[in-house]
Amino acid sequence: FQRLATTLDARLSERVQALKASDPERSKALEQEDAGNRTAAVELYKQVVAKFPDYERAQQKIDKLTSRS
Repeated sequence: FQRLATTLDARLSERVQALKASDPERSKALEQEDAGNRTAAVELYKQVVAKFPDYERAQQKIDKLTSRS
């Protein structure tokens, strides 16, 4: 039973990550980031974090884009 629960947890986690990765705001944020539009990218990543508060990659992108370095 424990093995099944672990497998199901892993599959669910993969699906959740896939949903987060396919979020339209995330795609737009990546486009803006690639185009050098940091402010727009940050705002879009903030929308992603608002939808998915535990999505660490989006928060990391915000931190990276707003750092002074």
